[in-house]
Amino acid sequence: MAKWKTVSLLCCTLAYFHLSIANFFQGEGDVGDLCPPITLAIEFREHAHVLPYFFGWLENVDYPKEKIYLELFINGKEDSTADQVTWWQSSVQNLFGKINLHTHVENWLEDGLRAARLRKRKRILFLTGDTLPDNEKLLRNLRKLQHIAIIPYMQSAPFRQKTNVNLTLEKGKTYEIEENEATLPLYLNLEHSDISYLTFDQGNLFIEYNGPPKPLAVFEESCRRMDVKIFVSAENYHGYWLEPQKSIQAHRWLMRYLAADWAADRGAHAQIHSRSVRPFREEPSKLGFDEIFLINLERRKDRLRRAEEIMGILGIDFQLWKATDGHNLPQDLAMHYLPGYLDPFHQRPMKAGEIGCFLSHYRIWEEIVKRGLKKTIVFEDDIRVTADGLQVLKETMEDLGKKREPWDFVYLGRKINSAEGEFFVTGHRHLSTIGYSYWTLGYMISLDGAKKLLATEPLKRLLPVDEYLPIMYNKHPNKEWASNFVGYEKLIAYATHPVVVVPQRYTFQEGYVSDTEASHIVTLQNPTPAVHNEL
Repeated sequence: MAKWKTVSLLCCTLAYFHLSIANFFQGEGDVGDLCPPITLAIEFREHAHVLPYFFGWLENVDYPKEKIYLELFINGKEDSTADQVTWWQSSVQNLFGKINLHTHVENWLEDGLRAARLRKRKRILFLTGDTLPDNEKLLRNLRKLQHIAIIPYMQSAPFRQKTNVNLTLEKGKTYEIEENEATLPLYLNLEHSDISYLTFDQGNLFIEYNGPPKPLAVFEESCRRMDVKIFVSAENYHGYWLEPQKSIQAHRWLMRYLAADWAADRGAHAQIHSRSVRPFREEPSKLGFDEIFLINLERRKDRLRRAEEIMGILGIDFQLWKATDGHNLPQDLAMHYLPGYLDPFHQRPMKAGEIGCFLSHYRIWEEIVKRGLKKTIVFEDDIRVTADGLQVLKETMEDLGKKREPWDFVYLGRKINSAEGEFFVTGHRHLSTIGYSYWTLGYMISLDGAKKLLATEPLKRLLPVDEYLPIMYNKHPNKEWASNFVGYEKLIAYATHPVVVVPQRYTFQEGYVSDTEASHIVTLQNPTPAVHNEL
């Protein structure tokens, strides 16, 4: 008998061990603890423009899909959000544990929480279409935190100052909110005993409540009564908060600027979007200009692909302009330096890249005159378009048209070397006078402006285009250099404020590359440029 008891015990032990191994691989052991079942309660209103990127994150999130249960709430009615969410649900429903679709739910936060409790989920994350996760490990990162209520800190969409929390946070830390002010996104640990008393519905509060009826305010009150603290997590990068706008159109443009900013940072097609819901792109236009030129070195295909992606996202129709390469300067041009010119910072003559840059712009000015283009934009290929940049451009042109003031040249982005004498032009929303400035990454130029820049025959007294332009609008501090251009008609020049474009990288940032600086000094000897290595 003892022998059979031993055998029976051994069999039970082996069976238990086998079951434990099976449960481990099915997610009920340690793996289940690492990735517990989670409900994502998400409200969409007029967010059709966000959905391709939001769903792209969901499809690629680093978390077992079968453990993700989606409660999708559609409370908008003015665009195609409902149709796109329904289409997406039918396309991916087999990937996730469950996808439930709800429409016109007044208190979607309470409904989402109730659904998670009834289905015994261990975690819940509340999101809206105004919050755009951009970290595939978001759910895993939140799982590691040992708090009941956590707000993932979302950084502002490009060039905005507001975030989803009214706090100045140091990245890499978690902060307790002293006033227990709740906002979205919001992550709750449903395993904790105190969570059962938390609610978004004032009808569930046992003691009389006279505060605001808003669900988040009710949740804050329930947290105070249970002495549950709300924390903000800035330990990891979580994603973006798209500040709610006054109009759907404004919010759509904010999403476009954000997508264009991704392209500037990460390269063409770097931002993953949904396989079944694609981003919408408008028909490209020239924005009311006769031509928009984009200057690109033929050997810099990477920059071209990135610039093409940015222009495509923003709906800008442009003509590619093959830059003059400093490594292969034309042999048939008689060029001479401006007498006495040396770089003001390095005390050297021009580099090959600087000559190539000047010739690239010079040839565009020739093209403008040849074709009689009355108003033109010139972009270099390393631009980043600012939030609302195209609206600034549109309003600038509207004001110039109404005021009928003459103009030759307008910086769309610049480095200000001296702001002396700069002020807004009366009757204009964005037009400013200018002092000594650098950069040609983006500018507007008129037909008369191009004629003036060519009239001086600048190849006979060559200096970098950054120095030439301030001379031509009479703001250059070096009067000796400027004296070589006396007698020529000066540019009527302005700048936009705020700027429309900025560089993708600044000199102090990682990844900055300058084709101009990474070139050789050139000694100009008529008629052939002689190149030698810089010492």
